[in-house]
Amino acid sequence: MHLRCRVLNRKSRTISLMAKSGDIVADRYTLTEVIAVVSTHVVHWRGYDDAGAVYRITIYSNLENDARDHLRHRIAELHRLVHPAMIPIVDTDEIESDLFVVSPEGRCDALTEMTWAVVITLMDVVGYAHRLGFTHGDLSPTTLCIGLNNEVRLFNFGLPVFENRWAATTNLSTEDRTSVNLIRNDRLAVACAVHEVMSGEEWHGRLADDVSTTPLGRAVTALISSNGQSLSIAELSSLVEGHEQNTTQLVPEVRNHSLPQAQLTSKDAELNRGSRSIPLSWAVTGLAVMAVLAGMFAFIAPENDSAGELPIVRPTLAQPVFVAEPTEPALTPLEQAKQERYQTEGRALADEILRISVQLEDMGVSLWAPESWDQAQLSSDEADVAFRNSRYEEAMTGYKATRDILKAKFEQRTEVLKQFLDTGQEALISGNHERAIRDLSVVNAINPDHPQIGTLLDRAQNLEETITLTRQGRALMSAQDYTAAKEFLAKALNLDPDWVPAFEAQQELSEALTVIAFNDVMSSGFAALAENNYTLARTKFEEAALIQPLSDAPTEALAQVASQNQSSRVRLLLKQATDHTGAERWQEALTAYSAALDLDATIVSAVKGVSLAEKRILLDREMTSLITNPIRLASDEGLSEARRLLQSATRAKPIGSRLREQTDQLASYISLARIPVDVKIESDRETDITIYKVSNLGKITSESMRLAPGSYTVVGKRRGYRDVRQELTLLGGQSPTTLYIACTEKIQP
Repeated sequence: MHLRCRVLNRKSRTISLMAKSGDIVADRYTLTEVIAVVSTHVVHWRGYDDAGAVYRITIYSNLENDARDHLRHRIAELHRLVHPAMIPIVDTDEIESDLFVVSPEGRCDALTEMTWAVVITLMDVVGYAHRLGFTHGDLSPTTLCIGLNNEVRLFNFGLPVFENRWAATTNLSTEDRTSVNLIRNDRLAVACAVHEVMSGEEWHGRLADDVSTTPLGRAVTALISSNGQSLSIAELSSLVEGHEQNTTQLVPEVRNHSLPQAQLTSKDAELNRGSRSIPLSWAVTGLAVMAVLAGMFAFIAPENDSAGELPIVRPTLAQPVFVAEPTEPALTPLEQAKQERYQTEGRALADEILRISVQLEDMGVSLWAPESWDQAQLSSDEADVAFRNSRYEEAMTGYKATRDILKAKFEQRTEVLKQFLDTGQEALISGNHERAIRDLSVVNAINPDHPQIGTLLDRAQNLEETITLTRQGRALMSAQDYTAAKEFLAKALNLDPDWVPAFEAQQELSEALTVIAFNDVMSSGFAALAENNYTLARTKFEEAALIQPLSDAPTEALAQVASQNQSSRVRLLLKQATDHTGAERWQEALTAYSAALDLDATIVSAVKGVSLAEKRILLDREMTSLITNPIRLASDEGLSEARRLLQSATRAKPIGSRLREQTDQLASYISLARIPVDVKIESDRETDITIYKVSNLGKITSESMRLAPGSYTVVGKRRGYRDVRQELTLLGGQSPTTLYIACTEKIQP
């Protein structure tokens, strides 16, 4: 089971450290004395209930919610385990962050010395739990005790401890508590216990130099060095039995194949009946020892547990062997040969069975094929019984059946891996984090190097938190707290970038934020449009189009801006044109009307305005031409043109001050156009004076006359002098004019 337990490192404030003798917990247990303080978070008390029965009360203090949940789950799960050496948990209680675990004690004192009896009991209990598909994962010497009859007992089986010299790491802080890893933790702890017996010292992380000189020592060294991955509990148990069978301590190997056969008397059988042994199929070395002893087989029946009293657990091979005189005839050579052949064949089968079983156990076979695993064990046990009873052919058949079952499971590992990989991924998709962790842990056990398993396990372990963050993000979205929602969804995707619900929620949030931004910008654009700030409105609507390129609203708004802007400009131009018209600035009016028509060619007022402006511009131009050059009226043609133009001007509408002034001016010029002007020509009486197209005056001193308005050329000539010429322009109504003309510049010879 995946575990994520964290213990707060803070000052304790609850009963666990402040409790004293006489305090009552769970309303019925009175504390009497502290048995042991394992750590600042775990304290063992002795107490009694209302009936006076003695109990052990373990107080786990300052636990977070997930740690308490894990402890409750483990207690409920392991309640099904029943073993003589396991002290059951009979009651629990909680106060704030403390958890109380109550077990019947029966005066079980703390373990002070590691012995082979302790080791063998440990292996027996752990092997029993593993066969049923359970693990401890936190085996510690602090959870072992010795009963009144020196029996070894385990309490709080399967519950974590906070300080454990048999653990590779601090168990409560690891994220990797899969069943396979917990099995390895159990193997490592048992190996540490064996090392303590062999070395005579507590295990503190360093292998003793003289331990690895025996098969058992080498096995223990391998187990510790590999963190519990090299041997199974069954194989280690067989090595312990072989080691104990040697009368000499720490003998490297059993090589003597000439030991005499030991025969058991009926008394010996009685001594051995009722104790335990390890099945042959799980013990390669056990078979080797049996081959060496050549037929010395112990008939061992299962232990009979009484309901009222916990029996003393004593390993079979640790019992003294009583050798009596043979009571049966010796085996014939043929029988011995057959026996040796079966032993050789059995050894080979046992080697193969153990090799496959260790591999399967490392692959967590009890998780994905528990029935086949139990069937193989049953087949092996039956074969062991047959072998001990000299039914060799039946035994060989049983061993082969065991091997075939295990081989079949081993060959199915790829198919099983794919199956659990598929179901694990399906569990990930559906949000079932417990199923995902369980199935993907099987994949990891079968093939830790699978290219996907690391990522998938990380996702599975983070799935519960990812789901919580996603739900919180959606809740914040519903509350329109988009900033917080964005933060929670980002955390969820940071934990699991492939979690689809978080991705979809983030997409929805992004779309919601886009809509909000879009609406804000559009609102700003319409506000600017209402204020006739067309430049700002256009900028905002173009920004909105970038936010939502597929939306038609910005395009429609931009069209509205253009239309409204055009209408506004047309109105402005028409107003300007009207102003220019009133001020008789006809060219400016024409420009404004033309600009308005460029924006909207259907504006009637602009069309009329253009026509009026063009006519008035022409009229103004002609009027200005005659007024600024009134001499043109001296000719009949010019006078006729002036009269026609004056008639047009008097009919023109509107008549402004400028036109009125021009009309009056032109009318005056027309009225005076035929009135002669008095002209006086003066000379030096030496110059001959001629007025072209009028008369030759000759040499005069002064001559007066009346001439019609117009332009005249007066020429003076004198011999020996340069001619002179003067232009004379006369306008109607002009005052009398005097002109002096004489040749005064001599011509040089």
